[in-house]
Amino acid sequence: MNDRALWDRVARNLGALGDIHFADTAQEDTIEGMAARALADAPETFIAVGFSMGGYMAQEMAARAPGRIRGLVLMNTSARPCRPDNLKRNRHLITLTKSQGLLGLFKPAVVKAVHPDRRGTTRSSAGSSP
Repeated sequence: MNDRALWDRVARNLGALGDIHFADTAQEDTIEGMAARALADAPETFIAVGFSMGGYMAQEMAARAPGRIRGLVLMNTSARPCRPDNLKRNRHLITLTKSQGLLGLFKPAVVKAVHPDRRGTTRSSAGSSP
């Protein structure tokens, strides 16, 4: 759900500012490994842009090679390490995705996003008021 295609619309405009390079996050199992691979493939100096997990990776890159990073753009991420409960949830989501595909994630996500009083209702039974 958060792959390179996420950047398609933005990349056209960002390309006017310079070359765009996408890190390969699929080859490594840790943020440290992803950051090391990205740095090995990156230009000598660059602006690191990280969204969600990519923000953790961009911060690791900046810590490892501060002289190469001209700027850091962090979106929907945190400067704090991932909490143990989040790691547990993420591992569960990975297992669920491997066994059921992305469709296994959609229904639980939608149910979680709906107010508890409205869960189990349909549009027709819920009426037209929000």
